[in-house]
Amino acid sequence: MPLPPHVADLTSIDLLLSVAELGSIGRAGRAHGMSQPAASARIRALERRVGAPLLKRGARGTVLTEFGELVASWAAPVVRSAEDLATAIATLHAERVGHVQIAASQTVAEYLLPRWLVTLHTLVPHIVPSLTSGNSTVV
Repeated sequence: MPLPPHVADLTSIDLLLSVAELGSIGRAGRAHGMSQPAASARIRALERRVGAPLLKRGARGTVLTEFGELVASWAAPVVRSAEDLATAIATLHAERVGHVQIAASQTVAEYLLPRWLVTLHTLVPHIVPSLTSGNSTVV
């Protein structure tokens, strides 16, 4: 089932939460990479979709109406979940870098480890090894 229009626009809902946190449409807009007029237009469109004023605008800043407070309290966990989803998807595409610490005796480090490291790099190129070599007692 498709989401109704008043809840489908998570960007505007996230903007509303930023207005509540920052106390200003302009500051919230800047935090979202948009101008104050663009942020105001998004909030007005959201208010039309939900059918009630969400903000009280004043010379000293902007606060949420009672209805806005309710919407914000219900929307906050949804936006956090959407942020978690975005992070998880980005993680799937991010280059992963792992580190492995290797300690080997001098003989193993000199004769065997070079081939092993080449094989490791071929099989798992995102692993970054660091090597400590010394006598067997130390390693």
